[in-house]
Amino acid sequence: MASFFRKQLEDWLKTLKVYGKVIDVGGSQNPISSNRVREWNVIECKTMDLEVPHEKSNQPDIVSDINIYREDFSNDEYFDTAFCIEVMEYLYDPLTALKNINRLLTKSGYLYISFSFLYPYHPPSGTDLLRYTKYGAQKLLEKAGFEVMEIEPRYAHNGGNLLDFWQKDKYRYDRSLSYVELTETGHMIKAKKI
Repeated sequence: MASFFRKQLEDWLKTLKVYGKVIDVGGSQNPISSNRVREWNVIECKTMDLEVPHEKSNQPDIVSDINIYREDFSNDEYFDTAFCIEVMEYLYDPLTALKNINRLLTKSGYLYISFSFLYPYHPPSGTDLLRYTKYGAQKLLEKAGFEVMEIEPRYAHNGGNLLDFWQKDKYRYDRSLSYVELTETGHMIKAKKI
């Protein structure tokens, strides 16, 4: 059974119309496919990821560490759409990674990306590195050459418990935000290369 967090992601993906040439960055374990989106008019779909040791079936099409700037990307400005789903928390150099994704996209290409904000540590142990506010996610995307088109928040299953936690522990939270905004646990974003 999928978590509430995962269900929100899959519901968002089901609204997307995907076309052209697609790159799925970090997607070798659960690749984007026609059964996860609303429309799939794809000419070509490639996964880019680290090599998966001891597994033959989930090897990516392109083995590369997206954290590292490479002069020799052979796929510059090749893909119409990029996905980077449930990956950002594993990246140690997110700005370089996003700039690399930008390089892979054609002019006016789209990026669909998810960012965790409140989420527990998860496996593999020692690789879960970062969390992002929606403001941090927006700033990173802008610095990497993207324009944010849409932000879809993810929420805690029981936001009242989360808000109670902030209040009872006397956390200083932004009181200009609504109750709903204070229960955001992550964000799914559509961005366009500029």
